[in-house]
Amino acid sequence: NVVAGAVPLLTLHLRLSAGAAAGNVVAGAVSLTVIEMLNKFSVSYGTTDAAVVDYRDGSHAAGDLQTEAVVAVGAHAYADESELVNTAPFTGSSLTTAITVVEHYNRAATASAEATSSYACAS
Repeated sequence: NVVAGAVPLLTLHLRLSAGAAAGNVVAGAVSLTVIEMLNKFSVSYGTTDAAVVDYRDGSHAAGDLQTEAVVAVGAHAYADESELVNTAPFTGSSLTTAITVVEHYNRAATASAEATSSYACAS
């Protein structure tokens, strides 16, 4: 089907080496040229420089490459037991349960994990 306007043709994911320093920006590091576009009858109808959409506003002829460290951006906690009843007045023994904290990171490819940072719990 032919549609008016922009048609996304490619999504590109880049993988950096493990030693790449966080916090670097390489201006104009990514660009793309479409050599030939064919319709369903194999008739050529286009050669052009592609637009790059990155962290900046709008589209550009070349995209910047920005590296960031993987950091925790959120967390949630849960108890091993979903309901605790304060039976201490009746039994004289306090009731305890373990709390697990899971951190979530700024990269979708990095799985959430049990927290290694320090968290405090108070009631």
